[in-house]
Amino acid sequence: MYTFEQLMKPVWKTDVIYDEALTFIKEDGVAKAPLMFEPDEICSVTSADKTKVYKEGADYTVCGNEIILTKDTTIFCFTQEEMLFDTATFVELGAYTKRTCDGADFEGVNVAQITHIEDHPNSDHLHLVDLDLGEGKTQRVVCGAPNVAVGQKVPLARVGARLGKMVLTPA
Repeated sequence: MYTFEQLMKPVWKTDVIYDEALTFIKEDGVAKAPLMFEPDEICSVTSADKTKVYKEGADYTVCGNEIILTKDTTIFCFTQEEMLFDTATFVELGAYTKRTCDGADFEGVNVAQITHIEDHPNSDHLHLVDLDLGEGKTQRVVCGAPNVAVGQKVPLARVGARLGKMVLTPA
């Protein structure tokens, strides 16, 4: 298991990415899942419930920024047709990775955890979201994402943050 600090550290400030969720999709007989970044090393691939550790070579191989399943793997995969599912009955299946890689080119972006969500009083699609920034700090933001949920860890880029060559400025 990982510490709260390890899980909350932004991927651009560390060489290790913990628990990147993967969904394997089989096309033309090959099941694969993309990674956010090309890894230097895969430290582990586990089942979503963390009860099984998969082995490189036996269960999967790595090619660039993709993990490709072997023919004899027990890692679950979907076909393209199966991806057209009823989300109300979908059960989380897949695998998680812990791996090392070069970070992205960001500055001033932090990880926050959603602690409370309420509908915005002047909108039918915006939310007021309370964030735990760590070290006892909190912040409320307006969010338009329809899929936010309490407990999620999300990136927070404030005014002055740099995303690649773009610097966030006040509206």
